[in-house]
Amino acid sequence: MKHTSQLHSLLVEIMVVVLFFSLCCTVILEVFAAAWNQNRTAEDYNAAMLEGQNLADRLYVSEDEEALLSEEGFALENGAWSKKADRVTYTVTLSDEPGAAGSLQKAEIIAANDSKTLLTLQVDRFVQGGLQNE
Repeated sequence: MKHTSQLHSLLVEIMVVVLFFSLCCTVILEVFAAAWNQNRTAEDYNAAMLEGQNLADRLYVSEDEEALLSEEGFALENGAWSKKADRVTYTVTLSDEPGAAGSLQKAEIIAANDSKTLLTLQVDRFVQGGLQNE
């Protein structure tokens, strides 16, 4: 009888240890999943920042922004240029504000992944040459 009681207590102790290790494994898996998600988000931010800044520089010096965007693989959709690269979608909106002394050319670059906007850059360039008076 004593031997059976010791066997039952040993089995209960083993079950408690297995339960403890199962809980530890669950916590560790959640930590690794969170770290993986954070790493993926950081990669998206870095890619968006690098590509966005490069595109902003190229748009600033370009004489024909639409030709540049077309060469870069952007497609015109609903008045905005867009391109999907990996997990990030880039959208560029071009506008032009004419004035007496010249025109202010603007481009807004937005980089977004599936869940949120990662980056918004504004590119402004003044081009001399005002409106012609007749």
